[in-house]
Amino acid sequence: MRLLVLCAALAATPLAACQDAEVTEAEAPVAVDPVDTGSEVVTTDPPVGTSAGWDTNNDGNFDRNEFTGYRDTGFLGWDDDKDTRLSRTEFEAGWAEAGWRDPGTAFTAFDDNADTFLSDDEFFGEDEFSEWDKNANGVLERGEWNF
Repeated sequence: MRLLVLCAALAATPLAACQDAEVTEAEAPVAVDPVDTGSEVVTTDPPVGTSAGWDTNNDGNFDRNEFTGYRDTGFLGWDDDKDTRLSRTEFEAGWAEAGWRDPGTAFTAFDDNADTFLSDDEFFGEDEFSEWDKNANGVLERGEWNF
């Protein structure tokens, strides 16, 4: 009988001690992931047109200054015959070389007067920038324009 009482007393003691003890935040156990996975790296395709050289600060966006700069230098570079206008062929070649998609649709969108040529004010014109800049923050973020 003594053995039974002694076992019961010993068994009750730690339980009572645990019930009365307070655990502070500093003493609380911390769950630790046993496997160190390191930092997770997410890769995405570079923004369309990055290879064209328009993203001069390499942030993946096309801000108003980059847009204007690209318009000014791009028009001269794409005008192969130097007649101060871009034919559909010149535009499509430059557009494809820049890495953008769907040059035919883009040419039609740029050709405001539908004369089958682009003048320097039609090429990356202010109307395109305003239309594409959906949130009107002065920056074309990825996904705001569809070419």
